[in-house]
Amino acid sequence: MEHAFEISQAVRTLDPWARTAFLDEDPKVIAVDFDETISDNEAGWTLVLSLLEKIGYHVVICTMRKPTEYPEDLKFLVDKGYAVFYTSRQAKQEYMAAQGIKVAIWIDDNPTAILNSFQ
Repeated sequence: MEHAFEISQAVRTLDPWARTAFLDEDPKVIAVDFDETISDNEAGWTLVLSLLEKIGYHVVICTMRKPTEYPEDLKFLVDKGYAVFYTSRQAKQEYMAAQGIKVAIWIDDNPTAILNSFQ
């Protein structure tokens, strides 16, 4: 008994490397941590943040600090136009979602802070 195997036209023309649907979406949000990330090399990270925006991302700063904890440390970022979110030790992903912000990419030296709250 012989079995015929036919490949549909849709599968034959499918190019798995041509994933361009994201080009029609709003800019993806990248949330960058401050302490032990940006603070390690402020000048270098300022260039990186600027480059990320130039290639189409929306960059925000997300820290576990409370707004009263040395906000002057982050003033240079605010002065450059970056939105700074202080989660007050709440899990970053949960906090940002509550603000109506869907973060696509996280840059953080402490990934546990993205999903876990600390008191």
